[in-house]
Amino acid sequence: MIAIKSGVLPMGREQWEELGVKRNGASLLTPVSLVEGEILEFMETRSKTTLSEIVAHLSWPVPIIMIGVGGLINQGLLIAMRHDTFILLTRKF
Repeated sequence: MIAIKSGVLPMGREQWEELGVKRNGASLLTPVSLVEGEILEFMETRSKTTLSEIVAHLSWPVPIIMIGVGGLINQGLLIAMRHDTFILLTRKF
């Protein structure tokens, strides 16, 4: 079972649970997609943030957060730049 903070998803519990039902052996709702959504929600109020701020804000394991950030960069929704010892993330939306 995936732990989800209340109010994170813009749909009712029954709707997102139905998406998580396995169809043909694969779930349509994965932890990575949930993390991506939470990252985008976090970035809505910020134009820039660091990777460490995202990790501190979200309650997911760091490897899943890293995969989610990579996915959003790959989709062109975030830009990552190295700034001193930090990874600076900028939103493109």
